[in-house]
Amino acid sequence: MQRSLLAEKKWSQQQLALNGLLLFFFAQFSSALTAVAQISFWGTALIGAYVFVRVRPAHSSLVPRRPLVVSFVLLVAVLLVSWFVNPEWWSNNLAEFRKDHLRLFLLFPLAFWVCRDYSDVRRLLMAAVAGFTLRALLVLGFYLSDWAVLESYRKGFALDAIYCFSAGLLLFLFDRGLSRRSRILLGAALAVQVVPLLLHGSRSPLLVILLAVGLAVVAARRWRLLLTGALALLIVLTGLVFSRPQLLLRYETVLQGETYTQDFSVVERQGIWWVTLQLVERQPWLGYGPGWRKLSPLALESGLMDEAKQHPDRVRQLAYGYFAGRATYGKANPHNLYLNWLLEAGFLGLFAYLGFIASMFRASWHARLQPGGQMWWLLALGLVTCQLASGITNGLWPAGWLLILVAGALARKENETTYPS
Repeated sequence: MQRSLLAEKKWSQQQLALNGLLLFFFAQFSSALTAVAQISFWGTALIGAYVFVRVRPAHSSLVPRRPLVVSFVLLVAVLLVSWFVNPEWWSNNLAEFRKDHLRLFLLFPLAFWVCRDYSDVRRLLMAAVAGFTLRALLVLGFYLSDWAVLESYRKGFALDAIYCFSAGLLLFLFDRGLSRRSRILLGAALAVQVVPLLLHGSRSPLLVILLAVGLAVVAARRWRLLLTGALALLIVLTGLVFSRPQLLLRYETVLQGETYTQDFSVVERQGIWWVTLQLVERQPWLGYGPGWRKLSPLALESGLMDEAKQHPDRVRQLAYGYFAGRATYGKANPHNLYLNWLLEAGFLGLFAYLGFIASMFRASWHARLQPGGQMWWLLALGLVTCQLASGITNGLWPAGWLLILVAGALARKENETTYPS
């Protein structure tokens, strides 16, 4: 009887925490309710801590010794060590860790304790898709009606679309547990999202989405679906020819070789990467501590700008122009997630990050062997692809909320299941 009451109490507390996360993901991706997102997250964190302390079985270890959990702990540990070995940036690193990493890292154990099975993950992903659909409607209002008050919703829209649109499309295509009503609503949400995404004009997010979902379709061996997707893409491109030909011309540049040697934004990023690599060479193993916002003062104080200004190479000249025009702290970022990890935590940090990604991939690969486990595998494959591919041109790690959500929930499944070695 007492055990039954304890289980019921634990279930009700997990439901309360899950509802907090549902509100958080909706608010996080709608970008209209930032205060609600903060309050719901920290409220959920407190409930999750209470669940852990009060109802955790006495025989369970504090940190389960599963590869995914261990790799995550190592990732956090390396970043904290990089913080302490940079005393000149100590207070700054503390602020940056709290701003960029703390909530993201806390989401992993929260998902571990709150998500009992895949159905909970599905609900959280649907909440994120719903929030992003609201944001897409606001961005669409800006593009079609030119309402300047809505312009702020464009910031980070394409980067969030990489994860939200990909996750929503993966659910729509592969999740057999969705009700008919949910599938219809999800299809309508995706139709709303794709319009402002195309109007946004960002090239790399669309390529990443096509790559991530395409790999999932191939992994699922859905060849007819692959053909249908190709036909749908052809129809969309045909529509762009008649409605927005200038957008089609922009997207065509992806297939042109001169884009990667002459396009201003591409060449400028090569200059940013050169400067970042030069800084990494000076502190290669543990970097400069948490926070990419210190890149600009580091570059300006290093003497690299004098060399770049005098150099005839266009890449270095554009690097000088980029950093000279962004001398203020926080105005420059590496525009590459791998270089971002090297800057913040050196090669040890990058290895730890890649180890975490590999462990997530491994856990999802084993999970596919379990009954109903295909969605774990396809979701992880899609989101890991989003993270790895978008990281080539975008360096903001905090964009990976959905990746960490699935990783934390997958870690619980890994801890409860015996997989073959």
